[in-house]
Amino acid sequence: MLVLTEEIGQPVIDAEGHALGRLRELTVDARDERASVARIGVQRSRGELRWFPWDDVVSFERSGVLLGPGATASPVDPNVGHPPPNELWLHRDVLDAQILDAGGARIERVGDLVLMRLDHELRVVAVQFGAAPVLRRLGFRRLASRFAAVSVEWHELHLVSGRGLAAQLAAAPEHLDLLTHAQLASLIAQLSTDRASTVLGAVGADRAAVALRLAHPDVSSRVVHALPEPFDSEVLAAMPADDAVATLRRVSPSRRLELLDRLAPGRADELRELLAAEPGTARGLMTTEYRTAPAGTTGEMLRRLLISPPASAAGLSTLFVLDPDGRPIGAVDALALLTDPDPEPRPLPVLRADTPLDAVIRLFATHDLRNAPVVDDTGRMIGAVAIDDVLDELVAERLPGRSRYLHLLSRHRRTTGNDSTTDHATGPAGGGHRRQGGRR
Repeated sequence: MLVLTEEIGQPVIDAEGHALGRLRELTVDARDERASVARIGVQRSRGELRWFPWDDVVSFERSGVLLGPGATASPVDPNVGHPPPNELWLHRDVLDAQILDAGGARIERVGDLVLMRLDHELRVVAVQFGAAPVLRRLGFRRLASRFAAVSVEWHELHLVSGRGLAAQLAAAPEHLDLLTHAQLASLIAQLSTDRASTVLGAVGADRAAVALRLAHPDVSSRVVHALPEPFDSEVLAAMPADDAVATLRRVSPSRRLELLDRLAPGRADELRELLAAEPGTARGLMTTEYRTAPAGTTGEMLRRLLISPPASAAGLSTLFVLDPDGRPIGAVDALALLTDPDPEPRPLPVLRADTPLDAVIRLFATHDLRNAPVVDDTGRMIGAVAIDDVLDELVAERLPGRSRYLHLLSRHRRTTGNDSTTDHATGPAGGGHRRQGGRR
């Protein structure tokens, strides 16, 4: 086993024993699952890099690199003198680059790369991060030995910074398919807006919508704001209505109008109606995507309805049973359908559309509810509030600076008459304002 930082700087000798310079770079084709080194970059003093194909390497040892007879340095591309764009430069693109540690769902910085010789090939088997490789590079080898090296295998590598991200996405965008939706959400939350937009473009509108649903609305709004047309509206159309509303509330008014105008008329009307709801009320918190069944529906039919669209209402594991006039008379939970072949609807309290947020929280705190129906002045059901939305609001109340943000927002609204939050930077640490209507 070898490590990259201990090989960089080794002398490179040709077959006649002449010094060609020192090893400065190794490249790997991002599409190569074996991660075999494709070329070496050699530099004499401060001159230009000269590239040799790996097939010209006869020996790759700690004492130096030996090239075989006939090895001739020449630019891979006569115009730029660089390897093709699908090749990652291990020293420039990977070492010290940021990666996603999928196991811990966090961003780490590459401290070193582990190489392995196999027959005539030199392969990259893993990258290391943490204290051990950093201390080793600083010369504190004895101290470094006290720390366990943390590694990510090369085939699990997700580069998230610099040219490495662009090269990896260009060469193998399906690499991101290995990430769960939660890991994808964690990734885009930690990337710059432009890089997050690139990543979502590589995974498609449906996966992007799920990832943005799981992300904080401040993240989803800044990323959707940066997505290209028509991908931006495709993602917004695939998001649950309450999440889409939470996102739209945080983009600029002009961008909001532009996005709504490019949505299907029915979807746009639905979102406009939710956006018009008073923030801080049940109507502003609810989703319009929920499942209902008429009174008297059999247990078998209830089961079929429960697994039917809208699939985006994943958080609603409840079927609301309505009377002929559309008024809720009870609910059936998924758990009840598993334990009872023909369960009776369970009575549950309802929320009026103008119920204040504090009253919504109290209702969920005093009743065993997963979801609660929202009704209009006639008692007809118009939406549903899910418990995860209520929990999000409770968490938001504990965020640092929350009370000061709400005070400033209230004063701003009184003086300007504007009730929209359009500045992506408002709210301390990006978390001072939670959704005013719509799921996080």
